[in-house]
Amino acid sequence: MNKQQQLALTEWAPALATMYFTRRDDLSVHFKHKEWGVDLVVNIAAPKNGRRKGGRMFGVQLRRTRPPVPIDAANGTLKPSVLGAYKDPHLPFPVLIFYFTLSADEAYYGWILEPVILDDGSVKLKRRKAGECWKLDKKALDQVLAIINRWYDVLYSTTLA
Repeated sequence: MNKQQQLALTEWAPALATMYFTRRDDLSVHFKHKEWGVDLVVNIAAPKNGRRKGGRMFGVQLRRTRPPVPIDAANGTLKPSVLGAYKDPHLPFPVLIFYFTLSADEAYYGWILEPVILDDGSVKLKRRKAGECWKLDKKALDQVLAIINRWYDVLYSTTLA
């Protein structure tokens, strides 16, 4: 692959991720957040009725490849990225990984720091130890955002009560 093709591939992943997010009215995307070391920080806007406590955001690491990759191979490919990311346990928000394939026009996602609600009603960010991923589409993104919003609902109900 020549330099121009490599540059196009590098720029393609952030553009495609932005396309996924900007299809929704409630998301805004910010690139290369140096303080937290993520490729994207996505802010979730308050609903139109304005009834919600606190700000909400999540991070996204981007990975990409040119050849088509089946989901089981993507799981193995992402494992080093998931294990090598975010050694700092104090990252304050959920983090996903997006994996795009250029040739097959496929996208996968997985958790790096997964928002979890514990049985006692507390919340935590669970650091994933494997590169398990799922197909990324509109329905999957809606489900991810529902999980993140529910986590923030519980977090703010205990900290801002």
